[in-house]
Amino acid sequence: CCSSYENKKRESNLERQAHRQRTYRKLHYARSSTQNTTCCCCGCHKVHNKTEGFEDERIHQSMKHVLPYQAPHAHHHHALLSPTQQNLQYGSRTEPNRRQQQTEATNSSSVSSSPLPEGKGMNTGETVNRFEHIGKREYIEWLTCLGILVSIHVPINDHERWQKAHTLYKHLSIAADLHVACNENANRSDYKEMKCFMLKNFEKVLNLQPSEVAHFQNIVLASINMVDEIYLFTLNSSNTDDEFLEKVLNVLMKRNKKKSSKPHLYGPEILDVENLPIRDDGIRHICSYVEANCVDTKWMKIGHLAGYYEIDEALWQKFVVSLEKNKQILKLDVKVASKYSHYERQMTRKVKENKDKYRQAQHERRRKRTISTDRTTV
Repeated sequence: CCSSYENKKRESNLERQAHRQRTYRKLHYARSSTQNTTCCCCGCHKVHNKTEGFEDERIHQSMKHVLPYQAPHAHHHHALLSPTQQNLQYGSRTEPNRRQQQTEATNSSSVSSSPLPEGKGMNTGETVNRFEHIGKREYIEWLTCLGILVSIHVPINDHERWQKAHTLYKHLSIAADLHVACNENANRSDYKEMKCFMLKNFEKVLNLQPSEVAHFQNIVLASINMVDEIYLFTLNSSNTDDEFLEKVLNVLMKRNKKKSSKPHLYGPEILDVENLPIRDDGIRHICSYVEANCVDTKWMKIGHLAGYYEIDEALWQKFVVSLEKNKQILKLDVKVASKYSHYERQMTRKVKENKDKYRQAQHERRRKRTISTDRTTV
């Protein structure tokens, strides 16, 4: 008995040590500036080096700054980047170094580029609006390239997908922090691909200039209607103001109304609007979205509802009234001040009521499925 116990203990220690080593390798893989990495979009073994460029000379030299999961190959469908597209992905640059100038001159004949406005560009030292000349057909491609629009493979069955929602959200968050793709279930037949808008702290992540914010926001708003199935839409910890939040929620509510004529539209299933610098108007917009009873939204992450902004009791009352009209939300992450704890109890009761109805509906669906199967067998 003692020997078997010691063996199990030794095996568990080895497993923990191996887990720590794997975690370290992932961190080193994502953060090291000189790490050789393989392509994660197709699984091939062409080696990239983020300091010396790619071994394939056809790839544009400026792609050396791309994170491992974003690095394309020449044999992929990704288009080679023009100087304007380089600015979009890597931030506004002033005068480039000599090696970059030589590479751009070499690739100018083979790369399809969209012309820069006259009097502006990298050679003049002026700031270029990276999002001004992007065509509507390129919105999805560019958001994917920037890591804003990412893919995740989730269960096809909606009930199973909801049961794994917490795990899926956790995997998405870890993958976003490590700058790796979340494609662990890509080869499973009972899973399907859905899209996620990862706008967490997007101003700092993309280094947006004040002149670029409006163009970028318009691209995001237009792209929402271009995606069929949205699993997660997060604005967590971003500088989203009342106006942009209103536009986003209005687009999502219109998307919900289109489901009768366009049944292929789905989502978002999870909406994360935590830690936003919004005030009374923004809170009212959230109340309107909750009251709209969007069919697909099952989990809302609200947090303090407006960062640490002190909310009036009238707004809490309005939010509770809006939640009473909602029949779809099954999980609500919200933090209420202690003096308004009675509102929190009301919200908890309503969410529990929605959960009970959801379980009853699932039970009734399984019962009907069982009856139909028995009849078929007979």
